[in-house]
Amino acid sequence: MRRRVKISGVVRKLDELGRVVMPKEFRKEHQIENGDKVEIFNTNRGILIRKETLENELLSVLDFVLEDAQEKNLDTQKQEALEAKIQDIKDLLTDYDIPWE
Repeated sequence: MRRRVKISGVVRKLDELGRVVMPKEFRKEHQIENGDKVEIFNTNRGILIRKETLENELLSVLDFVLEDAQEKNLDTQKQEALEAKIQDIKDLLTDYDIPWE
């Protein structure tokens, strides 16, 4: 079961230091409070900002393991088994409503 992405947007100006204010409604919806850490990613579709969580850190490690295995040219059977295990973990986290994308 995948979460549906709710698209809503606002336009904000960057200040002279490159900062932007995240709308209060967004912070409230995603339980981001003053002092919380956020992760900022450069993706092929734009910039992704998400609250830093243990689950997101775990998923980042899984993605790193998968990329590392691909670079080492594992045999096809081992590569497919690793990809299936990682997908199982991501599906489990998604079932508990933990976004990983």
